[in-house]
Amino acid sequence: MKEKHTAIVLAAGSGKRMHSQVQKQYMDLFGKPVLYYALRQFEECEFIDEVILVTKKR
Repeated sequence: MKEKHTAIVLAAGSGKRMHSQVQKQYMDLFGKPVLYYALRQFEECEFIDEVILVTKKR
């Protein structure tokens, strides 16, 4: 049986320490939210079978 590798991305921060109205995971970095770059790396990684995104309940 093949091992399964899961990436868990924690994206529930408030950005309070950054003194921003925008949560840091959604802040713009080169035209895309910071969260995009983290998710993209795991999506493109051949060793990761699934990605779980943990967010804050709204």
